[in-house]
Amino acid sequence: MLKPYRDKRTVELLWHGIWAYVLAHKSDVMIGCASLEGVDPEKLRLPLSYLHHFHAAPAEWRAEALPGKRARFDLLPKEAIDMRSALRTLPPLIKAYLRLGAYVGDGAVVDEAFGTTDVLIVLPKAAINPRYIDYYGADADRYAA
Repeated sequence: MLKPYRDKRTVELLWHGIWAYVLAHKSDVMIGCASLEGVDPEKLRLPLSYLHHFHAAPAEWRAEALPGKRARFDLLPKEAIDMRSALRTLPPLIKAYLRLGAYVGDGAVVDEAFGTTDVLIVLPKAAINPRYIDYYGADADRYAA
């Protein structure tokens, strides 16, 4: 996205459009990919472990990365994770997905070509934080200011 359009208004318009699409097509879940910068999972052990321990998708939504591509998430034990530090290491987009109510799949995928480590984002409609539904309108009838 071009720098002049990287603002709150643009992001809100994008989310409003996604919400309208979900409603129009009666979607139960949204899925996609989100990336952490870097290709060494060991250097990303804090954010990956945080996602694994605190935001893993429930069994019915937990898709796994392909075995030949899968990088482990559980690099640190849960009790070793400093929540504030972990949150600071997450990209803004992943934090936004988590605030909405999203989960992550099982395992990450290292993408050497793009220099990223990718996680599956799973956002069941039923898990969306009601605050966001209220903001955009249950029928996508409210536009962000």
